[in-house]
Amino acid sequence: MHFIYDLNFNVSLKFVKENDYVNKLINRLEYKNSITKSQIEKIRGCTLKYIENKIKIVK
Repeated sequence: MHFIYDLNFNVSLKFVKENDYVNKLINRLEYKNSITKSQIEKIRGCTLKYIENKIKIVK
C-alpha cells in the first residue's frame, strides 16, 4: 500500500482510483484476526481518502 504515497502525478493517482487497485490489493487476502481486519479497514479508508484529496488539490 505504501507505494501510493510515492505517486507524484495526478494521472497516476487517477489510474489507481479508476482501476480500484487499493480495494483489489486489500481484498486479495483473508484477514482472520479481527484486530488486523479492523486495522486494514482503517488503512483502506485513509488511503482512499488520501487519493481523493490529492486528486482534488491538483485539479
